[in-house]
Amino acid sequence: MDEMKYVNKHFSLLFEKYGFHISSTYAPGDSLTLESRDVNIRFSDERGEMIVEFQSNYFRKRDDYSWYSIDIVRELITGETKCKGMMNKANLTFMQSNIEKILEQFSESNAKSTVLKLRKLASIRAKELRGD
Repeated sequence: MDEMKYVNKHFSLLFEKYGFHISSTYAPGDSLTLESRDVNIRFSDERGEMIVEFQSNYFRKRDDYSWYSIDIVRELITGETKCKGMMNKANLTFMQSNIEKILEQFSESNAKSTVLKLRKLASIRAKELRGD
């Protein structure tokens, strides 16, 4: 799946309305990272499934390049658990319908609280996957 075609088809408003730009060298088949002042969004094809992850441009430790998958971000905003990490129809609809809420979570004024909550959710998810 070509990440650029996917973004242009489903998320062109990220460029048009929210001022995102491509921040990484891009070639079809590679991940595509879009950047704004507040947040980076990475689109990558993993075994034929589109994966979307978010990274705050604020409140990062020196070597903390943590990315948070769409299911963790969705859980933060909606409280829904057991969402899938790939961009299935439900996650696509969620992201398209809630892009402003998502971006607000990563704004400078909310970044610290958001990242702390995302770290906690990611930790809980990791424990569940390990069976702890």
